[in-house]
Amino acid sequence: MNVPEKPVASRIAPLQWLLLSILILLAAGSLWQGVHNALTPGRSQDFQWSGTQMVVHHMDPWADYIAGDPAHQIVKVQIPNYLPLLYVLIWPLGLMSMSAATAVWAACNVVFGVVSAFLCGRFYGLNGFWCGALIAMMLISTPMRNSVGNGQQSLLVLLVWVLALCRTPKVSSGLIAGFSYFKYSFAPPVFLLLLFRLGLGAVLLSLIPALATLVFVYLWTGGSLLHPLGLLRMLFEPLKVAGSGYFGSPGSNLMDGLELAMKGSHLGPAMMGGLEYGLPLAISAVLLYLIARKKSRMSWELQIALMAVLSILLFKHHNYDNVVLLFPAAYAMRNIKAVAARWALGFICYLWYGERLAQTISRAWQWEFLLGITLLTLVGIFIARVPFARAATDRLIASADSQTGAGVPL
Repeated sequence: MNVPEKPVASRIAPLQWLLLSILILLAAGSLWQGVHNALTPGRSQDFQWSGTQMVVHHMDPWADYIAGDPAHQIVKVQIPNYLPLLYVLIWPLGLMSMSAATAVWAACNVVFGVVSAFLCGRFYGLNGFWCGALIAMMLISTPMRNSVGNGQQSLLVLLVWVLALCRTPKVSSGLIAGFSYFKYSFAPPVFLLLLFRLGLGAVLLSLIPALATLVFVYLWTGGSLLHPLGLLRMLFEPLKVAGSGYFGSPGSNLMDGLELAMKGSHLGPAMMGGLEYGLPLAISAVLLYLIARKKSRMSWELQIALMAVLSILLFKHHNYDNVVLLFPAAYAMRNIKAVAARWALGFICYLWYGERLAQTISRAWQWEFLLGITLLTLVGIFIARVPFARAATDRLIASADSQTGAGVPL
């Protein structure tokens, strides 16, 4: 009788322990810097405490901002350009003082990042050294550090995506995924993925969190269902705020690229807006249909990874939103034996670590976002060329030994 070979997924060679220890130390230093930045006076400027506190006190933060914030209740640059869903999710923070809420939110962001990286790594079949390396690489990354330091919400989106998608795909996944719609620049790709892969039922479920919290906040702030136009106004208020509240240098995405390219053109505002928003939506719809349609031979793991790349590549985002590149990073690490996967992981490492260094060295290069767009495109192309490596047919190399891993449905 043959005795089954004992799994070696948990074995970590001495050299791997050394490398992992170095990564853990770097991760600890990066996290400390991120938390320090968050707690420094003047930082956590993107934290949505102002809007949450106003909602808690029965005020409409979007109408207040549009009116010019006459009572000066919006501190720093905490512009309320998110859907009501977010302010319900972080409701308890609006009951705290700003200093206490900032500290709690920084801790939450750290937890969101660690948990997301661990669960994502396990879902993609990474164990032992490889799972630890993925978590550490995530924590060291500039997007992770900036998300914590700025008090951003990207890590909350990441956690929701992991909980919704890193599991056997079901219609009910739509309900969980819908909680990420509060940051609507992330919404179109995941909406389309749910539609083409899981069907109309999943999409309808995904709308419930945003719609339910919209009605709740509308009523809470003094609205009445007898006046539905007021509810419709609140629905579009965050978009109106975003129209004047989004600022910064162009990100590595098509929307920012189109906006920059059309500046100074003779196109009317309607035409410019149609191109800026319509073209990315059309491209994402076509590509995600090809990726996620029923006849597609791509694995669910690959579909998620490509969706994350398309989200960052096509729609308005800042650097800290690159935390969702965790999915293609995990996919590339799971298939590390493939040359294309190594290239993809290398490009992600540049976007996570090298981009900030390049910006520091050459601050005057105004077209650097084109490099980011190119690298994101290459990440998508390379990982699409790599079929997902199952534990039964492939093994990860860990020093001299092989290392097996199986996807773990959550």
